[in-house]
Amino acid sequence: SASATNAIDMAFASNPGAAKLLVRVYIHAHAESQRGKAIGIAGALRAAGYLVPGIDVKSDETYHDTEVHYYSEDSQSESDVAAISAVLAKAGVTASKRLTAPAQSDRLRARAYGLWLAANLE
Repeated sequence: SASATNAIDMAFASNPGAAKLLVRVYIHAHAESQRGKAIGIAGALRAAGYLVPGIDVKSDETYHDTEVHYYSEDSQSESDVAAISAVLAKAGVTASKRLTAPAQSDRLRARAYGLWLAANLE
């Protein structure tokens, strides 16, 4: 939710070093009908120690495959994506990875990732 994201942003602003330690996964669903699946995925990620600020429904964004988006091509990002993908696999979700340039509106901090659910994932 927006309030959770704002609280996390404020905490990182007061302690910028924390952003380098904590991995955040922002979940984006295609439709409201995916919320139940997204909540299950969020639970699995949280149980593995990841911050999941909330679930956004973006019906104007359609993905044919579930993807983990990362925004920096470095060894830390590669390692994080592999670990996130392993948690997803244990939850029964196959995800590919995609190096993506952040949108100009994105205020991404270190170790932030996007999980975009495929339109047909229920």
